[in-house]
Amino acid sequence: MRISSNLFFQTGVNSINAQQSDLVHLYKQVGSGKRMVTPSDDPLAAAKAINVSQTLAMSERYAANRAVATRNLGMQENILNSVTLQLQDVKTRLVEAGNGTISDIDRLALAEVLETTREGLVNLANSTDGNGQYLFSGAAGGTEPFAYVAIDPTDPNSAKTWKYQGSDHERLVQVDQTRQMNSADTGLKIFSHDGTDDSNLFNVLDNVIAALRQPHVDADAADDFRTALDSAMVDVDKIYNNVLSVRSSGGTRINELSALDSSGSSRILDYKKQLSELEDLDYYTAITQLQLRTTALEAASAAFTKIQNTSLFNLNR
Repeated sequence: MRISSNLFFQTGVNSINAQQSDLVHLYKQVGSGKRMVTPSDDPLAAAKAINVSQTLAMSERYAANRAVATRNLGMQENILNSVTLQLQDVKTRLVEAGNGTISDIDRLALAEVLETTREGLVNLANSTDGNGQYLFSGAAGGTEPFAYVAIDPTDPNSAKTWKYQGSDHERLVQVDQTRQMNSADTGLKIFSHDGTDDSNLFNVLDNVIAALRQPHVDADAADDFRTALDSAMVDVDKIYNNVLSVRSSGGTRINELSALDSSGSSRILDYKKQLSELEDLDYYTAITQLQLRTTALEAASAAFTKIQNTSLFNLNR
């Protein structure tokens, strides 16, 4: 093998470059806190890390969805608690209206009270979730659930009615890998006793309010009022029971979400631990290597300096 001054020089350069490359790689590891600066550092671990990262991201997405569902169901419970209290008051007022000794003026006063209550109940039914979405509109979150609209839209003189305008489809949220959950019930399910607009709470109240405003001029008028009142009392009872049933169902779902959150949080911690074991840098080992590489680079630089001042003629003397 022929030895030349160029070979000595190139050997020194190669040694310095190798040490610098290793040192830069270590600096990148320490700076990022990651063991794998590029996938080629550990291809098998890099592939595993991608899979674990994707699984972790999905688990965190489910956790975020559970938080949304829990918040919405909590809001639903608070609203329906208010609805329950108001319906209890409505039932009391209807019993008062059935007292045969009260006058037309008394009935007018009850009509005013029930009208105010109906307005409050409509506002509760049209509540939003804080993000501009109507809570009880089902899948059509951007549509106000209940509106007072013309029965015949083509007739400017048409009578009006309360109509549910939301979706019949529930607002489903993916709360776990194999579980979708309804995060809020539809207004039609809550405020209608048989799933139709004619039987929704607001039309029921409007009908009895109209009956309360009719004077009892004769026995027939009194009988008509009694029929309207009895019908309203039955319908309000059914809707009241609907509300209680939905509240019970909502409570069950909140409990399920809590259980899913507990197991989901454990999985997220496990995935994070796996990812840390695959990706995170052992700083003690890295700093030790950094010191060793720095010393090696200094030695290679010193050796190269000597090589620069040396030639084959000097070696032969």
